[in-house]
Amino acid sequence: MKTRFRLYSSQLFIRTHNETLSVAQDRHSGRLPIHPAVAYHFLVNSERSHKLNHKGTKHMHKLVIALVIAVVAAGPAVASEEADVMAVVNQAVDGFNKGDIKMLTSACADEVSIIDEFSPYEWQGAGACAKWSSDYDNDAKTKGITEGRVTLGKPSHIDVVGDRAYVVGSANYSYKEKGKPVKEVGSIFTVVLQKGTDGWRIKAWAWSKH
Repeated sequence: MKTRFRLYSSQLFIRTHNETLSVAQDRHSGRLPIHPAVAYHFLVNSERSHKLNHKGTKHMHKLVIALVIAVVAAGPAVASEEADVMAVVNQAVDGFNKGDIKMLTSACADEVSIIDEFSPYEWQGAGACAKWSSDYDNDAKTKGITEGRVTLGKPSHIDVVGDRAYVVGSANYSYKEKGKPVKEVGSIFTVVLQKGTDGWRIKAWAWSKH
């Protein structure tokens, strides 16, 4: 029995004779991505089973069904983790927009690394989120900036692996400079989070000005 597979960024196709199994992988729909190693393990064992057993096709079908069940069952858990991750990211942004420092800093881990567009451009270590907020306020006063507000676009990436998460998305920053409305469009906001006993917390973020 000849078995072939092709792995794309969005789908895994497993072809055996004239039958094709397509398992969609869509992070935002909550379905579980399939690692190439899983496909390889699946195919190798399927070939081996066929050689040892003339009923290999029947065995292949059982393996396919088991694989599909595993993917479907794991999907909701992945979606839940992604939602929890984004809840923390949105909490930090909401805290900034409302001027609520406690809301912002409670979304951060004890030690954080930050890169942003105003001096000193980089913050790290214990209390970095609070220090960043203080430096933002000082910079805003110096430049006559008021009503700063960040609006996040739909994330282009939400990757969750174990207790680590990586989020990338577009963001807009609007404010008034000496009373004149200004809007920075199309910046990139990248966030790294870690899950601990208190849930997900931000470990690092970088703001890339467009």
